[in-house]
Amino acid sequence: MVYMAPFSTTEQLTWFDRSGNISGTVGAVGEYRVPMLAPARHKLAFDRMPPGSDGRKVWVLLKITT
Repeated sequence: MVYMAPFSTTEQLTWFDRSGNISGTVGAVGEYRVPMLAPARHKLAFDRMPPGSDGRKVWVLLKITT
């Protein structure tokens, strides 16, 4: 599941299991927009403007399980 709080400027990307329990966090706290989860649910794409950057960038995170 992907959830983005409205009008917030700092978020923490968080993975949840099917029971709604937190299974981990990813990346630094920051400004993330337009999160999209891949159909296989192991990749997350979003746009982000890193601190000190002059523009937004598209990022893709992979969930790696062991």
